[in-house]
Amino acid sequence: MAQPQHRLARLAAGATGLLIAASMSGACARQPVAEDTSGARMTAQLMPPQPTVGPATLTINVSGATAATLGRATVEVIAHMTHPGMTPVVATVTPRGPDVYDAAVDFTMPGSWVLIATVKLHDGRRLESRVPVTVQPRQP
Repeated sequence: MAQPQHRLARLAAGATGLLIAASMSGACARQPVAEDTSGARMTAQLMPPQPTVGPATLTINVSGATAATLGRATVEVIAHMTHPGMTPVVATVTPRGPDVYDAAVDFTMPGSWVLIATVKLHDGRRLESRVPVTVQPRQP
């Protein structure tokens, strides 16, 4: 009886070794070969910093990757109120210069908002920034 258990232990050890070798070779194959955009960064700045109901501009800067990666980026900005039931506001995004984008946001009411800026690089990688905003009532 001891011999079948010994064979089973050897088979299990062999299978474990094969799984480890297979996973290591797969990890090596998934590494990028041509260019690495993992260093890409995004910053976002809202003007005015303390907006009232109405228009504001979120400026997005993308940096840290190659020019080919950044030059073909697409940018989307959506403003969400923090409480449920409100329709999101989709901003109009306009490129201002190399890797700088302006998103025109029209805040429809006062309260707590979150701006979600998403940059999609040409290779499919995504950068995201969440900007919390408290919108004040418009002053008379």
